[in-house]
Amino acid sequence: MSDETTPFVLASALVQVQPERLDEVTSAISDLPGAEIHLVSDHGQVILTLEGSESGALMDTLTCIKYLDGVLSADLVYQHFEESSGLYSKEMVP
Repeated sequence: MSDETTPFVLASALVQVQPERLDEVTSAISDLPGAEIHLVSDHGQVILTLEGSESGALMDTLTCIKYLDGVLSADLVYQHFEESSGLYSKEMVP
């Protein structure tokens, strides 16, 4: 068994999209690794989470979202970081 730890970063974001571009933007966001959309309103608000092992990579993903055509704003709402043991993440989770 190894004592290595794997960092885990979870962030949530609020993205404001031009309503007429919602389908296009949500499709592009869904294709990004670690991005999961949780709520989409008819008014163009998208709530999503980003998961990964590096905070910088998540912020790069959020920046990519910000520059998608049709996105008016993309703002970080919450970020959580923790070190998870390799034992827990690999052997105890089915």
